[in-house]
Amino acid sequence: MSIFAELKRRNVIRVGIAYVITAWLLAQIADLVIDNIGAPDWVMKTLFLMLAIGFPLVLIFAWAFEMTPEGVKRESEIDRSQSITQNTGRKLDFAIIGVMAVALTWFAWDKFSSPVISRTVTTTETPSAVTVVESAPEETVEDTIEELIPEKSIAVLPFVNMSADQENEYFSDGLSEELLNLLAKVDGLKVAARTSTFKFKGKDADIEEIGAKLKVATVLEGSVRRAGNTARITAQLIKVDDGYHMWSETYDRELDDIFKVQDEIARAIVDALKLPLLGQDQKNIETLKAASFEAYDLYLLGKHHFRLRNEAAFEQAVDYFSRAVAIDPTYAPAWSRLADSYMLLADYGGMASGEAFDLAEKALDKALVLDPELVETLMVQATLYSYNNQYSKLEEAVEKVLKLDPNNIDALSELPTLLVDSDPERSFDAAHKAWELDPLAEHTRVLLIGQTSNFKGREAAESLAKKMLLDDPDNPGLHEALANTYRFNGLSHMAIREYELVWKLREGDAYPAWMIVLMYLRLDDPDAAEIWAERSRQRAPESRYSAFCTLALHWYKGEYETYLGLSSRMREGDQLWIVDIIMDRPNTDPARQKPGG
Repeated sequence: MSIFAELKRRNVIRVGIAYVITAWLLAQIADLVIDNIGAPDWVMKTLFLMLAIGFPLVLIFAWAFEMTPEGVKRESEIDRSQSITQNTGRKLDFAIIGVMAVALTWFAWDKFSSPVISRTVTTTETPSAVTVVESAPEETVEDTIEELIPEKSIAVLPFVNMSADQENEYFSDGLSEELLNLLAKVDGLKVAARTSTFKFKGKDADIEEIGAKLKVATVLEGSVRRAGNTARITAQLIKVDDGYHMWSETYDRELDDIFKVQDEIARAIVDALKLPLLGQDQKNIETLKAASFEAYDLYLLGKHHFRLRNEAAFEQAVDYFSRAVAIDPTYAPAWSRLADSYMLLADYGGMASGEAFDLAEKALDKALVLDPELVETLMVQATLYSYNNQYSKLEEAVEKVLKLDPNNIDALSELPTLLVDSDPERSFDAAHKAWELDPLAEHTRVLLIGQTSNFKGREAAESLAKKMLLDDPDNPGLHEALANTYRFNGLSHMAIREYELVWKLREGDAYPAWMIVLMYLRLDDPDAAEIWAERSRQRAPESRYSAFCTLALHWYKGEYETYLGLSSRMREGDQLWIVDIIMDRPNTDPARQKPGG
């Protein structure tokens, strides 16, 4: 009997075929599971090695042993007339068919079940096309086009905090944001902005859903485990359309090397996406390093509290940024954030405006001396110009930021308010681009509603705002945008209703009370206006908006000497702005939003 015939008789060939198919199926399942639990690369490599070693061992076993009714026996001990290898072969045939069916089903699902990454949007004859889509009035002429998602696009999801101490979450969030900022500087790469990507934090959303909502082709996700002075950082880049893992790596480093890790991950992503990295981009994806990790850690803590946006949080942010610059006086980003925190602390009533802005200007001056080209610093400077109603300087600062960073969300969001009269087309383009990069952020949606009001009128803006509120009913910014639309169209009662919702939803902010006071004065109801002015003073006695409420009442009552006496104590920028608002001049807030808003 030939060797091939003997292999066939002993079912060695069938066993080999069954083993290969089963091993492939196990490897596919293991790849999915191991990726989702964030296991290191060596786990998958070990599995492959074990499967490879197992193949010859299984063939040897099939050759040397045989299944019998009494169990497994050596082939040499069995009388061939009593052998049941033929029956065993038929069973193996059925097993092979079953495993192949499962493997083919898995292959078909993996390759063909994911939808093509594209979306259909509706556009109109005017620039306000893209998002007015379903909200435009019925008489609007609409065309349907298919807008493909750029292949070179990415969303950096918030890295999962795997540390034993849950308070280290600020660190994993901060690392994610720093990576996002680095990648956003790479020419030719669309990067979804932080506000939108962090909407998925802690959510059980699949990659396809995330890609569709953020309009990106790839997603970067990972985890951070911090213990003492070390951290394990795991990152993986995934294609949205088929779930393919384009790159993954695990870094075990001392915390002092955190800047190097950030740079390495950013460069690995650029390589994986096959993006050219030349000239200025080489410098752009290098982290601006603090002198010590302790200063950087305090900086991340400050940013974490800054984003909570309430009086107590801004006070904590000021404390952390102050401690960071005390440790490292040369760290410009911390000085910039310190200046920004002081300005917002004044808005939220935690500090008198005069004192807060003096401190903000001093911190900003420090940052500008240290790094006059730092985008973060230039945007804080722009915010200060906005507060001071220095619109020509504000426009110069914003244009400078966009020259350095064309995809800067803050600058793109500021530009439409500056160009709404002089260059309406570019104004809308900037608002649309901001929304494209940050589609789930409150401020980009609010901006788009305002631009829709400018280009399409109240009905289109109202329809768009209400559509957005269906998906996000408790978003104070969307209610404020709807209120602004009513306000500019003389619908004061409807505006009051929406501003009251903003008051309830946005704890600590006195701004909606200031708007309600103006609406009641427009309706010739000073008693109701006085009630809301007092509510503002109780909520935020040091807020400039509380002062504005008082000034508006004096103006309405004709008490001009009192008005002038009180307003003379205010900053010049606030004096100019409040006159514009009281006189209801159309080119002022909130079409522009409130200064710094």
